[in-house]
Amino acid sequence: MTKQPASLPESEAIPGEQQPRKRMCKPARLALSIVLIGAISLSAYLAFWRANLKRFAIVREGVLIRSGQPTEFGLKHLVRYHGVKTILSLRQENDLIHIGAFDGGEPSGRRESEVVSDLKATYLHWPMGGEAYWPWLPPKQFEEFFELFDNAENLPVAVHCVAGRHRTGTLSALYRLEYDRWPVDRVLKEIHSFDFGEPIPVQLVNLLTYTPRPRPSADDWPVVREQFAAIVPQSQDYESLMQFLLRHEDRELVAKYVVQGVEAKSPFGLTVARRMISTLPAVVQKRIAVAAGELIAHPQRSSALSANLSAAAAIVADFGSHEDQHILFELLTNHQTTMGSTDSQIYESIVRGIADRYTPNRLAYVRVLLNDERPLAWPDTRSFRYCDLAVARLTGIVNERFVDELPPVEGMWDRAVTSSKAWFDKNIDAQQLTQRVPPIEHRMAMDALRLEQDGGDRFR
Repeated sequence: MTKQPASLPESEAIPGEQQPRKRMCKPARLALSIVLIGAISLSAYLAFWRANLKRFAIVREGVLIRSGQPTEFGLKHLVRYHGVKTILSLRQENDLIHIGAFDGGEPSGRRESEVVSDLKATYLHWPMGGEAYWPWLPPKQFEEFFELFDNAENLPVAVHCVAGRHRTGTLSALYRLEYDRWPVDRVLKEIHSFDFGEPIPVQLVNLLTYTPRPRPSADDWPVVREQFAAIVPQSQDYESLMQFLLRHEDRELVAKYVVQGVEAKSPFGLTVARRMISTLPAVVQKRIAVAAGELIAHPQRSSALSANLSAAAAIVADFGSHEDQHILFELLTNHQTTMGSTDSQIYESIVRGIADRYTPNRLAYVRVLLNDERPLAWPDTRSFRYCDLAVARLTGIVNERFVDELPPVEGMWDRAVTSSKAWFDKNIDAQQLTQRVPPIEHRMAMDALRLEQDGGDRFR
């Protein structure tokens, strides 16, 4: 028998001679298999949910959820698992949607409104797409935004557009600013975490200059609570109080206590009235407007340098007499040339008041702001000016494009200001002082414009 040579140790192996391959032990192979299966399963899971609820995120638990366009399966998940009561679509059309993740090609499901109706939830459609102010909300929906989230019966709300980035991101940002009171830098960081891309100039200015509805300070809150104690004995906080008052069936009773606070010159009286005024009887609106006009006529009074002055400016702009509106107009005009600290605070408060809405009656004041090239006075506004704010507000109200460049280029805002002034030169009536004209549906306005341009042929 031939004796087999002993195997050489690894250190003495002959170079170039193939050595036997080591085989992976069973535990290692099992662990690797588990990892691979887990990775494949996770990838499939993420792909499944990306198809059904792209860019899904909970903005505020029990209040607001955001995503791209859900499938039928995604809508069922939102309603049945997350308890969503309202589906808000920002898409241009109420289109057919996909059934689920494996429904390829063209959607083979039903219209979204039909699916939501079957789920016993509320379907809201705020069509957006291609407007000059895109992705900012249309003026009418900007007003309805507060009505939607002030009423707890609508919550949770799930908002979506197509991709869940721009329109959805803007509405989520407004929620963060208004209800969560996030600083604007944090809001912008969240927006861009959803693949937003380059900043959009008009939207950026609108976010940077957005002023949340004021809340009373710790010192003012007991006074506000006491003001309504007769009809709301136990108020946990200001927002709960406002929601209760806005839903109260006896509007005359609510109006009585709102007016009492205003006429007693409560430190937060006009601010409460500003929040409530559109829901109150016309005769009450007039009384509130008179009190607001008195403050506008004497802005140096002790309570003027507060939220009350901003509220007074907004109330006069919307509901004030022609005389009081003229005083407000002159106050805004005259304070552009003053540099004293007190006057600057008065001017800033007035600007915040007249720029807090996107209604046509604000245009006369917007025209005044176009003349002011000073940097904005409040924080976090970068290098923007009062005239830039005016361009952004004008864009939102009339839906005309004055800022086109993206990304921004040097001199862009100067050209936008010039274009905005030229628009006013062609629309003299827009500079008239008038009372509040509620914004109409954007689509109605655009149809009316096309009807005028086409001579009506398209709609016959």
